[in-house]
Amino acid sequence: MKKIAIVSLLALALSGALFGQDSPVISSKDIMHHIGVLAADSLEGRAPGTPGDKMAAEYILARFENAGLEMLYDNGLQRFNLLSSVTPGESCSFGMNEAQYVMDKDFAPALFSGNGTLSGEVAFCGYGFRIDEDELKWNDFEGLDLDGKWAMILRGDPEVDSAMSAFIPYSGDRTKVFNAIDEGAAGVILVTPAMLEESDKLPKQYFDRSGASAAVPVLYINRKTAAQFLDGKDVNKLAAMLNENRSPASFNTGFEAEANIEIEKKSAETYNVVAMLPGTDEKLKEEYILIGAHYDHLGWGGPGSGSRVPDTSAIHNGADDNASGVAGVIELAQYFAAGKASHPRSIIFAAFGAEESGLVGSKYLSGNMPVPVEQVKAMFNFDMIGRYNKDKGVISVGGTGTALESDSLIDLAAKDYPFGVAKSPDGYGPSDHASFYSKGVPVFFISTGAHRDYHTPLDDIEFIDGNMAERVASFSAELVSLVAAMEAPLTFQRTSSENTGARRSMRLKVTFGIMPDMVSQTTDGLGVDGVRPGGPADKAGMKTGDRIVAINGEKVTDIYNYMHRLGKLEPGETAVVEVIRDGESEILLIQL
Repeated sequence: MKKIAIVSLLALALSGALFGQDSPVISSKDIMHHIGVLAADSLEGRAPGTPGDKMAAEYILARFENAGLEMLYDNGLQRFNLLSSVTPGESCSFGMNEAQYVMDKDFAPALFSGNGTLSGEVAFCGYGFRIDEDELKWNDFEGLDLDGKWAMILRGDPEVDSAMSAFIPYSGDRTKVFNAIDEGAAGVILVTPAMLEESDKLPKQYFDRSGASAAVPVLYINRKTAAQFLDGKDVNKLAAMLNENRSPASFNTGFEAEANIEIEKKSAETYNVVAMLPGTDEKLKEEYILIGAHYDHLGWGGPGSGSRVPDTSAIHNGADDNASGVAGVIELAQYFAAGKASHPRSIIFAAFGAEESGLVGSKYLSGNMPVPVEQVKAMFNFDMIGRYNKDKGVISVGGTGTALESDSLIDLAAKDYPFGVAKSPDGYGPSDHASFYSKGVPVFFISTGAHRDYHTPLDDIEFIDGNMAERVASFSAELVSLVAAMEAPLTFQRTSSENTGARRSMRLKVTFGIMPDMVSQTTDGLGVDGVRPGGPADKAGMKTGDRIVAINGEKVTDIYNYMHRLGKLEPGETAVVEVIRDGESEILLIQL
C-alpha cells in the first residue's frame, strides 16, 4: 500500500506539470497545493535518503521543469551523500579471560567509538576528571600509567541533580574519553552509577551526523559486568565515596579485558534540486541571485531526530517547516520565468536537502556551485513562511546587516503590504542562508517565525495561512526584483553582532569567534566555515576555509575534540593554533 500511495502521489504531481496547470501568478491556491503534496502523509516526513525525500525532490524538479527553467547538474539534481546510520558490527566482542559478555545486555560499543582490538589491564579512573581551576581541582589520572590499558570511568558527576553544578563542563562522556586518551589510555570503558540511572541498563545511544569518532575503542558496560573487573567492589559505593570525599581514588584493577570493536557507518544519497533562469541583460546576466529553501524534514521523529517530542514516533509532515518555504520558491520560479518581474541578473533556484541534518545540502551547494560563488550577489532563504502571527503583525527578515542597501530595499518592497518587517542584521543563523553568508554573499532570511507546533507531528497543512503565505511570497518577489535590477550589486559587509552558531557550553570561558564545520565526517581537523570580524581568530589571521588541526600542541580531530580543547583555555591566554591552509601548515597565535 505504501508503494501505491507514493506512486499515486508522483502521478498527481507530474500530471499537473505535464498539462500546464501551474499558474504564473503567485497564488494562495497554488501555495496550498504545493504544501499539500510535500506535506502529505505518503511522503512520511521527507527524512533525507528516504523514498519520501526522493518524491519531494522529484515533485520540485517537475515544477521547475514546467516553469521552463534550465536544469543544472544531473538534470536538475545535485547528488550528495550524508551519514544515515551508525551501528555496531556483528563482530563486536568484549570479554575477560575465557568469559565473553553479551552485546546489548552486558556491554555496548559507543557509537562514537574508534574501531580496533585491544587486550589490556583495566584501570579504574573515577569520574575521568582533569580539572585544574582556581576553585576546583580534581585529576583522576594522576599517578596512573595508562599506556596500553583500558580506563574504566564513571559517567556523570558528584552533583548530577544540580543544574548549577561546577562539574557540568567536565561531565560529558566524550569529554572524559578525550581526557583518558590524552593521558595515554588505549581504550575506555564507561559505567553508569545508580545515581544517574537506577536500573542497570545500558544507556540509549543516538548517532550524530558528523560521525565523529574517538581514536580508541570505547564501550559501555553495566554495573554487574563492571564489578567483575573491580574484584567485587560495588560501583555505587565507589561513586558514593568519590562524591563524599571530592577527591580521586583511582587504581589499577589487576584484571584484563579484551575487546574487538567495529562500528559500521552507512550513507544515503539525497539531493539539491537546482535550476536557473538566465538574466535578461547581456552584461548583468553573468551575476546571479540565489533563491532557496530546504525541502527535507524529520521523517517519523524519534530520539535523535530533532523532534521536540522525541518519545513520540509519528510522521512529522513539516507543512510549515519547510513545505511552505519550498512552495514560495516554486511560486517565485514560475513568476519570474513567466516574465512577471524584471530580472536583468540570472536567478538560480534551489531546494536544499538535509538542512535538518546540519545545513548539509546548502553547504554542499555553496562549495560546489555551478557558477563562481563570487558571482552570486545575493541569497534569499525561505524557511517557514506559512504560520503568520496576526497578533504580532510582522514577518522577519534576517541578514539585513550583510549588505549596506538591505534595509532601504526591504522598506521599499514592504511599503504596500499589511505587515511589518522585524529585521535582524546577523548573517549566520540556524538555516541555509548561513552557508552562503560564510562565502561572502549578502543574505535575506525570510520567515513568519517559529510556533508551538515547530518540529512536532502537529505541523500540518490545516494550520497554514495560505493567504498570508501568498503575500509573503509576493513581497519577496518585489524584493528579489529590486535586487536583481540594481545597476551595481549589493555591497557586502560582515556583521559585528553575529552569532557564529558554535555549540558552546555556557561555561566556556573563551571563544575563538568562528563558525565551525559542524557536520564534516573527516577526522583530520575542524573546518572553519566563517570567522567573526574583530574576534580573536580574525585578529590572529584565521580565514574561512582553514582547518584547525591542533591547539597548544594537542591534536584537534573534529568538533567535539575542538570544544574539549577550547574548554581548557583561559581568558588572557595566547593559544598556539595550527591550521592547514591551501595544503600548507600555518601557526596562528590567538590572544584570548
